Amino acid sequence: MNPTEIKILVVDDDAAVAQGTAHLLKQAGYDTATAGNGVEGLQLLPGFHPNLVLSDRDMTEMDGMELCRRIKGDSTWADVFVVLISGAFTQSEEQAAGLDAGADGYIARPIADHELLARVAAFGRIVRLNQALRASEAHYRAVTDSAIDAIVTLDGAGNIVDWNRGAQRRFGYEEGEIRGPPLDRIIPARFPAGHHAGLERMEVNGERHVIGRTVELAGLRRDGTEFPLELALSESAEAGKRFFTGIMRDTSDRKRAEAQIGKMSAAVEQSPASIVITDLAGNIEYTNAAFSAVTGYSREEALGHLSNEQLELLTREFDQMAEPEASFRLPRTGYLLGCAVPMNWRAASSPSPASARGWLTSFILPGGGSVPSNGRLPGRANWPNRRDCTARLS
Repeated sequence: MNPTEIKILVVDDDAAVAQGTAHLLKQAGYDTATAGNGVEGLQLLPGFHPNLVLSDRDMTEMDGMELCRRIKGDSTWADVFVVLISGAFTQSEEQAAGLDAGADGYIARPIADHELLARVAAFGRIVRLNQALRASEAHYRAVTDSAIDAIVTLDGAGNIVDWNRGAQRRFGYEEGEIRGPPLDRIIPARFPAGHHAGLERMEVNGERHVIGRTVELAGLRRDGTEFPLELALSESAEAGKRFFTGIMRDTSDRKRAEAQIGKMSAAVEQSPASIVITDLAGNIEYTNAAFSAVTGYSREEALGHLSNEQLELLTREFDQMAEPEASFRLPRTGYLLGCAVPMNWRAASSPSPASARGWLTSFILPGGGSVPSNGRLPGRANWPNRRDCTARLS
């Protein structure tokens, strides 16, 4: 590791020892500063921002133990790596007491210069790993908190251990009040038993049939209302423990849209008018029941057929009409179909490059499923308006 990436604060009430240690570290490439006691050390933290503090344990004004407690007790500096050094307190129980106070390491004097530098280098590697871990956690938090979906992580017992802002918005709970309690608070009462049983099976028997799949469930908001959601579940392991992360998407808007589309689809299917929908190439993609009654072609026969040439011919006939009315005979039933079109049908459209040939991409044939006995559908004079036949061009 590059020493210049580590800033070291040396704290010792023996000025000669402090200056000698700092000089050795500077020669090795480290950025250093010195303080004469714990109070001075705390005062230097905001301006120097050390990654590593080497502090004598026994000092007259705020010793190293108290300095360590103060640093670790402040969330601003809690990640600073603190190492206590002592020539007087070197017994194992004394070193253990220093570590219990929050120190990340302990060095007993006397110590050779090369060993001190080797230990500092080892501490520096730990500092760098901790920095990388914190950066990774910050990145993960930034990504999850910016996500629209709810992202929730559970431990093997089903307790919530992580809760993003999307989950706060969807369920109404702040992270501080939801962490820990079981999943029951966000799942309707009729579901938790099944969820807990599933988690137990994954924890004990290793069942994974839900992992990697998207399933539909119901979520329970803080106010007691339910909403539909999709859950995608993944599994991870840390220190031998299993964790399950669920990405939950509120599907309320999609469900409402699907219901609306279903109603519109039913209306089109049951319409008495013959309705045909084509793609931009003119291939028929949909016909309703009235179309089959009028033309004699089933939907299966019509799909992908009766398209390009007939539609192009129809468009050409429209162009040639002096009056906005056309008639053509249906090939299977022999019915003669009358079709009225507005005079400005082409000018009113906005053809795209994909439909530069002017093909119709949807049209409605008037008259419904019953055909008059004369074999001809009602002419223009009997239609309520002149837009009953075709009408939308791509």
